[in-house]
Amino acid sequence: MEQQFNYHVTLHKDNTYSLAVSIDQGYMLPEDFVLVAELAKKHNVGKMMLTTEKKVSFMDVAAEEVNPLWADLQETFGDRICNPKGKITVCP
Repeated sequence: MEQQFNYHVTLHKDNTYSLAVSIDQGYMLPEDFVLVAELAKKHNVGKMMLTTEKKVSFMDVAAEEVNPLWADLQETFGDRICNPKGKITVCP
């Protein structure tokens, strides 16, 4: 049975997933980084990366943690999360 996720994720060879989130088009407060790190620890995220698309990427996420992680991100950041339809570039 194929796993169902609420948002786009990428499956890797080791059967873990990665997901990326844009918060305020990449403009975050220092406190936001603390919250993101706490969520990563809570959901046993293996690695994190800041991308060139101004996103925070959570990597090595177990399948059972994907939807709960997304739910916590939405609860924590609400409408500050940007989910564009297609690729966009935001420049200062």
